[in-house]
Amino acid sequence: MDGLKLLLLRSTVSAGGAMGHLPEAAPAPLAMPAQDLSQGRLAPPPATAPADMGLRRLFVFGSAAGLGAIGSFIMFDALKWHGFQPLEALFLVLFSFLFTWMAFAFVSYCVGLWALACERDDLDLYSRGPLPDLACRTAVLVPVCNEDPVGVARRIDIMRQSLIATQRAAHFDIFVLSDTRDLGASALERAVLQALPAAGPEVHYRRRPENIDRKSGNVADWVRKHGAAFDHMVVLDADSLMSGDTLVRLAGAMERHAGVGLIQTIPRLIGQSSLFARCEQFAARLYGPAAAAGMAWWSGAESNFWGHNAIIRTRAFAEAAGLPHLDGPAPFGGLIMSHDFVEAALLRRAGWAVHMAPRLDGSYEECPPTVLDMLARDRRWCQGNLQHAAVVPTKGLHWINRFHLVRGILNYLIAPIWCAMMITGALMASTRATIDDCDALVMAAMFAVTIGFLVGPRLVACAVALRDEWLDRAYGGRWGAGISIAAEMTMSTLMTPLIMVSHTLMVLSVVLGFKSGWKTQNRAAYALSLGHAARRFLPHMALGGLLFAAMAWMSPEVRPLVAITALSLLASAPLAVVTAMETPDELRTVFRTPEEYAVRLPPAPRPLLMQSLKRLVPAAVKKRLKALQQS
Repeated sequence: MDGLKLLLLRSTVSAGGAMGHLPEAAPAPLAMPAQDLSQGRLAPPPATAPADMGLRRLFVFGSAAGLGAIGSFIMFDALKWHGFQPLEALFLVLFSFLFTWMAFAFVSYCVGLWALACERDDLDLYSRGPLPDLACRTAVLVPVCNEDPVGVARRIDIMRQSLIATQRAAHFDIFVLSDTRDLGASALERAVLQALPAAGPEVHYRRRPENIDRKSGNVADWVRKHGAAFDHMVVLDADSLMSGDTLVRLAGAMERHAGVGLIQTIPRLIGQSSLFARCEQFAARLYGPAAAAGMAWWSGAESNFWGHNAIIRTRAFAEAAGLPHLDGPAPFGGLIMSHDFVEAALLRRAGWAVHMAPRLDGSYEECPPTVLDMLARDRRWCQGNLQHAAVVPTKGLHWINRFHLVRGILNYLIAPIWCAMMITGALMASTRATIDDCDALVMAAMFAVTIGFLVGPRLVACAVALRDEWLDRAYGGRWGAGISIAAEMTMSTLMTPLIMVSHTLMVLSVVLGFKSGWKTQNRAAYALSLGHAARRFLPHMALGGLLFAAMAWMSPEVRPLVAITALSLLASAPLAVVTAMETPDELRTVFRTPEEYAVRLPPAPRPLLMQSLKRLVPAAVKKRLKALQQS
C-alpha cells in the first residue's frame, strides 16, 4: 500500500517554492485521418492474444446460452397448460431475454472470481515487483471544460509528486487540454497551474480556440499538433488520478509489447462524502474487481476502452482511430458521443491489441454525488450508446468488439424491456385464470434463481475479500463490513426501479429525437431540496401510485414484488434527498473502503495555494477566484 499512501498524501504547493511557467510544447504534427466505417478488413490476431481465447469464449457464451435455454424452457412449461395467449407469449420472450442476459453476467462474474483467485493476467501487469526502466516518452493528457481549476491542479500535483518518487519523471509530460470558453475562467486555469512547482514532469496548458467535437476532438487536436513527440499518451478525465507507480508500469508494458495499442486500467472510486456516492464507491470497490477480471478474461486482446485512465500508443491511435461523423442529424447522427468503444474497435481492426489490466492498482476517479447527477450523466451515455447502432455494421470489426457495442446499447434497452415485462406480468396477474394455470412453485423458484444470479456472486466476492486480514480491517471488520453490505444491497434494491424507469424515459427521449447536451458534471456533494427532487421524479411517483392502485386486481402471489417496486417509485424524491446528504462522522464506518482505511484524504490545501496565486492572478480575475474559493 506504499504507492497508495503516497498518492493520497496532501499535495504541497508552497508560497515560497519555485513557480512553474507552463512552457509551450514544441510542435510535433502527426496525421490522424478519419476512418471509413464502410470499408475495412480485420487484421490477424495480435501476438498478445491468449492462445486459449476460443475455449474461454465458448465456455462463457455457451454457459450463458445453456442457462438461458433452461430457464426459458422451465417458464414455458409453467405457462403452457391451457395454450399460449399473446400475453403469455410476450411475457416468455421478455423473460427469456432478461434471464439469459443475467445468466451471462453471472457466468462472467464467476470466471472473474476464478481469474482473481488464480492471479492470472494476460500481460503480466501487476502492482508488485520492481519498476521497469523506461526509454520512451509518455504524455499525460487531462482534458478539462469549465472544471474547478484548484481541484484539477491538486490532482496534477499529486501525480507529479508520485512520478518524482519513481525517479522516472523525466519520461513524462503533463498536458492540460482546456475547452473552457470563458476567458476569465481560462485565465484562472492558467494562473492556478502556474502555481505548481516547476520540479518534476513539465506541465503544459493549451486552450483550443474552438470547442470542436468535445473531448474526442480535444484529444485528436493534441495528437495532430504534438503526437509525434510522444510514444504513448495516458488519457484522463478531469476527476481522474493515477499513481506514478501505475503510470510507469503502464508505460513499461507498452514498451515490452510492441503490438499493444491500448491498455485500460480499472479505476477505483475515491474521495466521496455523500451517502449515495459512498455507497457506489463501496460497491465498486468490493464487487468491481471480479466483474472487471471476468470481462478481461473473455475479451482478451479485443477488450474495451472507457475513455479515460488508459494508456494508448500514439501512432496507432492516429493511424487507426480517427472518428468520422455519422450520417444524419443528432441524436443518432453527427458526432460520435461515446467515442471510446468505437476507438477500441478501430484499433483492433487495424491489428492493435486492446487489453484490460484488472490486477493493476493505482487508478482512481470520482463519481457523481447524487442520483440526479448520475442520471444526468447516464442520459448522455444513453444517447451515445444508442448511437452505436449505426456503428455496429462497420466493416472489418471483430465480433467481440461488435458485442461490446451491442452490450452498451442493451445496457439502456434493458430498462424498457424490464418495464415491459413488469407490465405484462401485472396484466397476467390481474387475470385470475392465468395465475391459476401457472405452477406457482416453479414461478417462485425462477424468481429465486434470478435473485441468485444477482446476489450470489456478490456474496462470494464478499467472502473472498474478507478472508484477507488486512481487507477485513479495511472494510470495517466482520460486523462493519456486514452492515455495509446489507445497507448497500438495501439501497440498490430501492434504487433499481427508480433507475430502470429513468433509463426507460431516457431511451424514449432519444428515440423521439431529443438531444442530451453536455454540461459540466457536478463533482462535489451538495444539499438537494425535496421540491427539486419531487419535480424531477414526478413521473416515477405517479407510476408508483398507479402500481399501488393496480394491486387490488392482482393475485396475492405477485403483490409483494409489485409492492416493493411501487414503494421504491413513490419514495423516489425523499430517497434522492436523503442519499445526497453528507455522511456524518459517526457513520463513516459504513461504506468504508480500503482507500479510506489506508489514509484519510485531507481537505484540499487551498489557503497555501491561494497565497501563491495572489502574485499571479490578474485583478480582473480575483473576483472569480474568491467565488471559487468560497464554493
